[in-house]
Amino acid sequence: LEGCLLFGAYAAFAVGADGGSPLLAFAAGGGAGLLATFGLGAFVVKGRADAVVAGTALNLLALGLAQVLFKRRTGTTGGLVSVERLPAIGPFDAGTIALLALAAIVVWLLKYRAFGTLLRAAGEAPEALTAAGRSVSGMRWAAILISGLFAGLGGAYLVVGVTGSFSPGIVGGRGFVALAMVAFGRWRPVAAMLAAFFVAVLEGLQFLGQAGGGGLPPQLWSALPALTALGVLLVVGRTNRAPSGLGVPYRKGR
Repeated sequence: LEGCLLFGAYAAFAVGADGGSPLLAFAAGGGAGLLATFGLGAFVVKGRADAVVAGTALNLLALGLAQVLFKRRTGTTGGLVSVERLPAIGPFDAGTIALLALAAIVVWLLKYRAFGTLLRAAGEAPEALTAAGRSVSGMRWAAILISGLFAGLGGAYLVVGVTGSFSPGIVGGRGFVALAMVAFGRWRPVAAMLAAFFVAVLEGLQFLGQAGGGGLPPQLWSALPALTALGVLLVVGRTNRAPSGLGVPYRKGR
């Protein structure tokens, strides 16, 4: 997720800096995340590589590539380049509305449609899915590509919805925090969304705390979301049961 967020952020920045509209930049971020997970899926789903190793490699590739491309575009000083932000629709911008709508669609698909049942089976009981005549690899491809699209849009939103600029460290560990919130939500989409909103509140408090001080060093306020995610993993890690097939390569008949 960290790498896909960064790919999406840089793609949105590149399109916006070249004069593209904020909506086009936002869409480009989603496309970049999609392409990144397509490459990841080639190793993990098709090649049956270790998901943790492949994901770490993608994160490192994204970080290195973003730094190289950003310095090539802005010079060795890495100067700040501003891009146009998404238009506002009432109290929210277009990106917030689009992401909330997409999240609602995903919740509906996972809870109320056959797609959600098949997707859960691909992670919980792949043998049963195969016995039912369904493709485990197909469902896992769908899951990884959808996650890449969403991560890319999330990274793009950091650029065209939040900061209006880009730096190689813009993601700031949010991909790892997102994984922690999924675990905190016990792999249920609505609970994970509520956990994400909680982290968003903490990020807001972080800026307020840095402005007001509150008697605490600014570094501690900056680390508040990550510290919360770490605390969540420590509390729920021993009792939380992840899908049994998560990250496990599937070989038919084995």
